[in-house]
Amino acid sequence: MKRFFLTFLTLCLISTPSWSSLEEVEPLEENYKETTVTLSDKSLVTRFHYNDVESTQKTAKSHLNPECWGVVTADSQSKGYGLWGRSWKSPIGNSFSTFCIPLDRECVRHISWIPPLAGLAVADTFAALGVSEDEIGVRWINNVLVSGKKLLVLSLKRILRIAL
Repeated sequence: MKRFFLTFLTLCLISTPSWSSLEEVEPLEENYKETTVTLSDKSLVTRFHYNDVESTQKTAKSHLNPECWGVVTADSQSKGYGLWGRSWKSPIGNSFSTFCIPLDRECVRHISWIPPLAGLAVADTFAALGVSEDEIGVRWINNVLVSGKKLLVLSLKRILRIAL
């Protein structure tokens, strides 16, 4: 059995191997663009980018796929929300992403470790990019700070169970 989880990140830096192909499809509408990354003819991740959405989390629910990771990104969102349903308006210039990740039962047992480990991974990435380690902080459980200011918020939410 696989379960889908959404992870909402306001910033994501990814280092990837050489991809065998990167396929862009024609935009379905002016606000939308889809890109799929494949390796050996297998889809690894599909990015669904919008100029503006109400919420990347809400939009991501329409892009669930048990065979492939998905990420919904937007330049801005008008009704973003995070932990405990807290809402905020999100202006252009920030980074908004929701990842749709199919997880098997073994991974689900360790799901509580994803937010703190992801926060540490992002902090390590900034250090590798030259940000002083003295300026980087991780505030338990879901914030990454640079110079004492919140840079990243992580929240994890199981939204659907699919038996395969």
